[in-house]
Amino acid sequence: MPNFAGPQRTRSHERARGRPGGIRVLAEKLVRTGVVQHADGLWLLPQHVPDDLLPRSPEDLQVARLERLSPEARALGRALSVHEGKLSLELCGALWQGAPASRFGLLEALVADCVLLGTPGGYRLRDEATLQRRLSELDGPER
Repeated sequence: MPNFAGPQRTRSHERARGRPGGIRVLAEKLVRTGVVQHADGLWLLPQHVPDDLLPRSPEDLQVARLERLSPEARALGRALSVHEGKLSLELCGALWQGAPASRFGLLEALVADCVLLGTPGGYRLRDEATLQRRLSELDGPER
């Protein structure tokens, strides 16, 4: 980023562990909180970002991503997380309890926020940490 001070750039890179998706989520968070602003076609970047606005780890970035999702998208992600491996469109439909027409938009939201990856013929969870976090949110009867 131009004009992003050296130590600030290093801290941001470290917190995201160099992952481009993590840097993107961090940048979006800084824009949403008003730390980074856009005015007259220019991005206004601070010389210093308070530590409490930076996530401590990539897992914190992932939580921030999940918090951005609508309640319906989180519910679908939670339902899909109980399945390991490839998630066919048919399986996604069987696990989704909501309106069938909304399923595709919610799947797109989960892909856009890096919860799911599109694969030929379906989807899969992006990583095991996502699976574990989703499972930990489920209470007894849902598991």
